[in-house]
Amino acid sequence: HPQPRDFESFTGYLTRLAEANGIRQINRLCVLTGLNFSAAQGGSDLPTRTGFRQLPQLTGCSVDRLNATTVYYLLRKFGRSDRLPASSYQFLRDSMVFHLRYCPRCLDEYGYISLLWRFVALRSCPQHGGDLLDRCGHCGGTVPLLANGLRLGICPTCQGDLRRCSSPISSPETFRASQQAAAEFSFLLTPQAWEDAYEAVLEQLGAQFFRLREQQGLTIAQATTVLTQRKIS
Repeated sequence: HPQPRDFESFTGYLTRLAEANGIRQINRLCVLTGLNFSAAQGGSDLPTRTGFRQLPQLTGCSVDRLNATTVYYLLRKFGRSDRLPASSYQFLRDSMVFHLRYCPRCLDEYGYISLLWRFVALRSCPQHGGDLLDRCGHCGGTVPLLANGLRLGICPTCQGDLRRCSSPISSPETFRASQQAAAEFSFLLTPQAWEDAYEAVLEQLGAQFFRLREQQGLTIAQATTVLTQRKIS
């Protein structure tokens, strides 16, 4: 029962977990874990309505740790609901790629898929300084995030080893920008101690505004008008 690595993507973790247990088909993996087949096959690394089902019990991994393999904590910071996958997709669709991007050297040295590679702003590996590849270096095809065969670092189309692909060296400007982007996304993807307190404060403020509105007999529209006028003045 391998545990997720820091910033490992959920789809990458599922692939590594399946490979460690000799599971080669996505539908078989879904039957064993109770995961939704279409959600797993879509491979978005977005939280789903159905959650992780039996995965925490089967792997001995906490829900919080599994959440960290998705964009769950990023969505929380922007006040987005993790229960609305379609809305989350719309929110992130221009910021993320929905097929595999990878650093061959990281795959070879560390043996897992980083969630950071999903973000468009990260154009090169912040550690090795090479361009992130978005296609198989052997056949030139895009690589799904999760594909039958469930072999980490292996192209499901040509069976080529992605760890043996060549990555061009990034320009110094691209490398520095990617290092900055990696630091920013690392923060966004990591749970922060203040987040729970922040949500509690918002709930308390909402309850207080509700009581004030009820006391003054205002509708929501009327209360909005009053607040807008006060802000303008």
